[in-house]
Amino acid sequence: MMTTRRALLAGAAALAATPAFAVIEASPARLFLQASGKRDYGPAIDAILAAARAELAASGLPGMIVALTDDEGFSATLCIGWADLTARLPVGPDHLFEIGSISKSLTALALWRLAAEGRIDLSAPIARYLPQGLVPPEPISTLQLLDHVSGLPNFAAVPPHTPDGRLWVGPKPGARFYYSNTGYELAGLIIDAVAGRPHPEVIRETVLRPIGMKHADAHIRYAHRPRMATGYIARTDLTPMFGAPLVEGSWTEESLAAGAVVATADDMAAYLCYVIALGRGAGGPLFPDATAKAMLADSVEAKEIGGRYSSGFMRLAIDDRPTLHHTGGMLLFSSSFDVDAPAGVGAFASVNGILAEHRPTGVTAFALRALRAVREGKPLPAAPDPFAPRRVAKPERFAGRWVAADGKSLEIRKSVGGTGADLVVEGRTGRLEAIGGMLMTDLPGYTSFPFEFAASGKAEEAPLDRLWHGDRLYARDAAPAPQPAAPARLRLLAGGYRAPNRWVGDFDVVIRDGGLAIPGLGALVEDKRGFWRTAEDKEGQERFLFDTLIAGRPYRMLFSGQDCVRID
Repeated sequence: MMTTRRALLAGAAALAATPAFAVIEASPARLFLQASGKRDYGPAIDAILAAARAELAASGLPGMIVALTDDEGFSATLCIGWADLTARLPVGPDHLFEIGSISKSLTALALWRLAAEGRIDLSAPIARYLPQGLVPPEPISTLQLLDHVSGLPNFAAVPPHTPDGRLWVGPKPGARFYYSNTGYELAGLIIDAVAGRPHPEVIRETVLRPIGMKHADAHIRYAHRPRMATGYIARTDLTPMFGAPLVEGSWTEESLAAGAVVATADDMAAYLCYVIALGRGAGGPLFPDATAKAMLADSVEAKEIGGRYSSGFMRLAIDDRPTLHHTGGMLLFSSSFDVDAPAGVGAFASVNGILAEHRPTGVTAFALRALRAVREGKPLPAAPDPFAPRRVAKPERFAGRWVAADGKSLEIRKSVGGTGADLVVEGRTGRLEAIGGMLMTDLPGYTSFPFEFAASGKAEEAPLDRLWHGDRLYARDAAPAPQPAAPARLRLLAGGYRAPNRWVGDFDVVIRDGGLAIPGLGALVEDKRGFWRTAEDKEGQERFLFDTLIAGRPYRMLFSGQDCVRID
């Protein structure tokens, strides 16, 4: 997935007029035991609760729900922290949380059920079910949509704002894994076409209710708002680092087949029970066992996630043991689940807040290990490090003095504790965190762009000698060589572009090395097919178009068919 400043500040475009909230240390916590099962999970639950509270304390996020299950009848939920910081309302068992892309597995289950009923051929071209003027001319199957091997872009609108109104592919369908929310939006439309009614209704009635998700829904509506936990984000002018002051995020309705399920902790406990059974080849009550086995057998290699992918389920390894996994990131919520089907245990966590790409994966992985340890009579695992996702790996590689062409400099220092590195400029010090594979800081004046390092050498551990911050180039210990001048035509394209669609992102196009670049994405290349793309995306899966030119200056940029309006 692409990472831009907008992705790093996801959801920060439209905020409610609320004050920033400080971290509330004395957060409440409650355990709800639905069924005790056959094991004494008490010590494990205590350890999981401690890990969840440590994560909230480290991140500064307000609240969390946790669901824990096994295959022997045990089911418990934890409600931790605050559902509403203004009202000081604790998270409760009836609060709905948005589970984000974990919804993809539920969309996939609905389609596999339709296939088991003989109503759809998942291997047939999607043009059989969708308008041919919308889908690419290359044949794509529904299975390829569900496995993220369709070749479609991740972010394209459906339908896209393109000259012909038609979607496109980069690589040939089936060639390789590329996470595509667009693909799952088409999957939702296929459910609409085959079932003859809206996919949220189909998912609710044919998947959610049968597997025991009694309170869940497959779209986010204003009617749900009184039952929703309030979602929070970092203040717009600040980097979404751990501990950043939070503000209440603005509400939005969604019906995304890629991620619009809302659920309680009890609902997610029921989901985990079903996934444990599914992972063992049991399909009931949705479809025959043969369908369940076929669903998970149809997997593709996904190097980006370090495992395989099967119809809405990531297939990873935790401690070299097979695990079904997925995360979910919404504009205001972040979630994760892990299921070890052979061991018969599962864990889910969701937080009513978002700090860039952070997900509560550390909590769910630890919970899985703790439940597994009880099942196997082993000691509980060591508690996870809540700062681990944001720690700067090998900070000594970045440490040193960095100088710009005008002689101004900054210093990066290895620090003890925290995330491992600090930024020092003219006597002022700010923290550095690893966010989305880059370094970002909370030091005022340096929060707008990530710090992007490069090495002249080609060896994997070659010394880093260049540092970009926006359009500003630094070199280690001495000023860099002058950059080549950019043509006037390109200078007119540089600027800030903002998307009305909050899911898309904000883009700042800058001049680097005489060409165009987007901080966080790298250099842009003008493709002979009539669009711009990142240098790494040689197949043009995500596309940039500059249009509405006045005196050569564009007033709009299209990112994969989504409008981005110029603001400067």
